[in-house]
Amino acid sequence: MAAIDFKEIPESHLATGEQDTFELFAADFLESLGYEIVVRPSRGPDLGQDLQAMEHRKGVGGETRVRWLVSCKHKAHSGRSVSIDDEENIIERVETKGCDGFLGFYSTLPSSALAERVKSLSGRFETQIYDRGLIEKYLLGENCMDVSSRYFPRSLRRWRNSHPQPANVFATPGSLECEACGTDLLSPRPSGIFVFWQKYERNLRQSQNFDDFVDVHWCCKGDCDLILGNL
Repeated sequence: MAAIDFKEIPESHLATGEQDTFELFAADFLESLGYEIVVRPSRGPDLGQDLQAMEHRKGVGGETRVRWLVSCKHKAHSGRSVSIDDEENIIERVETKGCDGFLGFYSTLPSSALAERVKSLSGRFETQIYDRGLIEKYLLGENCMDVSSRYFPRSLRRWRNSHPQPANVFATPGSLECEACGTDLLSPRPSGIFVFWQKYERNLRQSQNFDDFVDVHWCCKGDCDLILGNL
């Protein structure tokens, strides 16, 4: 069962004053992933684009910028897939807007015909599709929690109730440094040697041993243990 209910975002074809919400969500979502929104959603004819996003790719040879034409289709309320008729003239739209690639952003899934059409264009320019499954995957990640809480408060509340997180008792993660070299014995997972010194006393009347902890030491296994053992 899907964790995110995309029907929390109002329908796009009804003039309720909130018909731009899905496009605004797309802009905020892509920004949270690191895209730069260079053309934001606006009312009126969009001439085949809902927004434009710039992707900055850094490599050994420098930075490459990819300008994406973003097409948003919100069909969660009907449950229908995005058909090839919903995405006409992709090539003309990308080239007219001076973009380097096409990015479909859908609250459902592309039809098989549309998926094949978009894939066939990959030799001409870059293409990618964010469908409901991929969007949900990111929405439940740490980087997108602010976006999730803003646009899907009910879905996020249900998801958190079914996925409780351990209490953060300490303000910062605990550490335990080796007394010889300073290595954290608790990270990435606990390891090392821990030595407890105890004092024994004999109670003759009751014939029992009573012990008190006098000292405790810890260190890495191997060389550090030998160093401390010779002190």
